[in-house]
Formats: sequence, structure tokens, C-alpha cells
Amino acid sequence: MNRKNQKPYLFILAVLLVLMSISLTASEKLRGVVVATLTPLWISLTPSDGALNSDGELQKTKIEMQLVKNELQRMRELLKQELRLNRQLTALPRQEREVEELDELMKEHYAELRKQIALQLQALPARVIFRSPSSWNSSVWLNVGENDNKAHGKAIIAKNSPVIVGNCVVGVVDYVGKQQCRVRLITDSGLTPSVRAVRGDLQQKRTADELSDVVEVLAQDPYGKTPEGLKLQQQLKQACETLQENPSENFYLAKGELRGSSKPLWRSLGTSLRGIGFNYDFADEYGPARDLRSGAPVTHPKEAAIPLLKVNDLLVTTGMDGVFPPGLQVAVITKIETLKEGDYYYELEARPTAHGLHQLNMVYVLPPVGFDADDKPPFIGM
Repeated sequence: MNRKNQKPYLFILAVLLVLMSISLTASEKLRGVVVATLTPLWISLTPSDGALNSDGELQKTKIEMQLVKNELQRMRELLKQELRLNRQLTALPRQEREVEELDELMKEHYAELRKQIALQLQALPARVIFRSPSSWNSSVWLNVGENDNKAHGKAIIAKNSPVIVGNCVVGVVDYVGKQQCRVRLITDSGLTPSVRAVRGDLQQKRTADELSDVVEVLAQDPYGKTPEGLKLQQQLKQACETLQENPSENFYLAKGELRGSSKPLWRSLGTSLRGIGFNYDFADEYGPARDLRSGAPVTHPKEAAIPLLKVNDLLVTTGMDGVFPPGLQVAVITKIETLKEGDYYYELEARPTAHGLHQLNMVYVLPPVGFDADDKPPFIGM
């Protein structure tokens, strides 16, 4: 009677045991090596539309980045002029206390804006080089790493570095190798940015930007060259100009957290976000605390009530999570859950403001804000 050779099974078992005993740091490095090895194959199999596949396109991106930097520099100069103007206004006869409060408020806002502009100027462009179909909505790999930090003389690519497209959040870096890094996407259930609802001028500007994008797409489409298409483009341009010429007041309302709903499906295209803990229980620099159901100010109940949340409200980062700087756009509310008896916060659903997350190609990496989630003191008693 022939006995089966057990050596192959024992070898497979030994390999599995070794893989299971590898530490997290070693497994991350091993994964980085595998990604770096498979990158050429991934690039060759990925459609080249919109990708930087030539030196000419790379040069074009560098020029566009320089134009963005020039525009940010111009914004900085405009902010300086605005600050000087406000200082002149405060010189008018007023009560001394009111002048001091206004001057202090302007200094705080100017410092915050200057900080955001400085962050944007340090943004480093990066290209998606690998994306596993089994974790399509959870992570992507970029072609920048520690070597790029050495080349720039400062740490831009680091753990917890925010990743954006335009002014919209894409995710955060959670692993850095020598030549590549991994980004955890906002659609991953493990990333929970702190956000708040904004209603008003920011919404209008975003709508105007989206209309401009539609006009650009129509201009390149054959339908856009027909009489009907040209008429539609003109109407969209007029609507865009109307939104830009009629700014409205911004209302900063309920604060909460967003969480992705990604599942390990093969190249799943679902990008829905779940929101939890939204309320306005405590006053801040943007206004007084408000009642959860009516939206009326708690300390001044006779003032006008404002609903804390509405469908299509814009959700922006608060900076309270220590990972993302304040003011970045994250999502737009699509559904608000009905409050039940005893609830003290809202739950909601939202869609990311970064379009085309399922086909990302180019992104920008910001320097880390400074908070490290792993750098924590030991528990008391340990």
C-alpha cells in the first residue's frame, strides 16, 4: 500500500505558521516590497487616460502646481490688504473693548488662514501606483515615500499626512516606505474625520465649481457643439456667474464624525459615508449652542432658529481629530436619520466631495498636522 508523501503539506503548514508570526512592522515592509515589485505591471495594465505617462505630462503638472502656488501667494497678499483695512476700520471711534475683541478675532482668523495657505504650498503631487481589488475602497498606494522627504529636506510624506484632491479629502497616509506609501481612504471604515455642517456661501461656491466642470465636459463632447448643447452651456455659465456674484453668509452648525462603509468586495464602487454624533451642544467661535430638534440658540431662545442639518449641507473638517487641518471639504449630506425618543445626536449618510474615488490617479499629500495616534501614554496602573 502506497503512503502519500506528507512533506508538501508540512512545508505549507510551516510557511503559514511563519507568515502568521510576522510582526506588523515586518509585514508592512514586506507588503511595500511586493507593491514596489508589482508597480510596473500595474502601470502597464492600468488605462492611461489622465495619467502621467510621459515627461511632457509630468512637466505640465509641475507648471500647474506652480500656477497654484502663484495663486495662493496672491491670496496671501489679498489677506494682508484685508487685515490692514480692518485695522483702519477699528481705528474709528468705538468702545475700546469692542475694538480689542475685533482686533483679536481678526488676528486669529488671519493666523489660521496663513497656516492653511502654508500647508497648501507644501503639498506634494503623487500618483496612484497600485490598488488591490480586494480592498478597493479602503486603500491605495502612491509613488512617494521617505526618499522624497530627503529630496525636499523635510518630512511631508509621513504617517497621518492628509491626502487631498483640490480642497477635498481623499484619505490619510498610514504607512511610509522608501519609495511608496499607503493611503487609507475616507471610504474605509477605520478612518473617522471630525467634521461639521456648513450652509451658505461655501455651498454656493462648490455648486459653481461643479457647474464649471459640467461646462468643460460639455465643451469636449460632440453634443456640446450642437445648438442645444451650446445653449445649455450658456445657461450653466450664467447660473455659475449668479452664484459667484451673490455670496451669502456661512452658517457653521452641527459637529460630528464621519465613517466609511467599505466592505471587502472585489472592486466595489460603493462610496457611501456614515455620520454619527452630530449636535451643537456647546458654544464655539462660530455661534451659540443650539437645541437639537428646533435649532434655536439655547442661551437666546428668542433668536431665529436654524436647522442643525439639511440635505445637501457641506461637511468640512474641524481640525479636532488632530489629523486633518480645518476647512477641508469632506462630503455632502444625502440623508438624515429621523430622531428617536431620547436621542441626543443625529445620524446621517453622505457622499464624498472628492469625485471619482474609484478611479483615482493623481493626488496631493500635505505635511502631517502633528498628532500621532500611536504616540500615547500608557494606561494608568500599567
